[in-house]
Amino acid sequence: MTTQLEDRITQFGSLTAAESRALDSASEAVGISVDTLMETAGWQVARCVHQAARYHAASIIVVAGSGNNGGDAVVAARHLRAWGWSLDAFILADESTGRLRAMTQPIIKQGGRVTFDESGDSAVRAIRSS
Repeated sequence: MTTQLEDRITQFGSLTAAESRALDSASEAVGISVDTLMETAGWQVARCVHQAARYHAASIIVVAGSGNNGGDAVVAARHLRAWGWSLDAFILADESTGRLRAMTQPIIKQGGRVTFDESGDSAVRAIRSS
């Protein structure tokens, strides 16, 4: 017998914010940290983007928010940059957001560009000019 949450994932392939928080809490209750969830989700996103875009794109623009989904996106950007993609990452948060700032350092060290911009204006300009 499946749970209501499992049925929703199967039917729609996505969760509401409340369902996602509940899943994070349930994962932590059995010893799976939010960091591990971010690493896993980010790697899977990067793998899918790499497979889908490798014959069609020269560079990638990543736009990430300040929450855990933004952390997933930053992890994906880190992997994509490590795999040789030209990459611009736009973080829609204040640069003083310590965790995200620390998470972006490997991207910068690998030659990727990271811009913190709460308004998102720089991301919109980059997308329009691509």
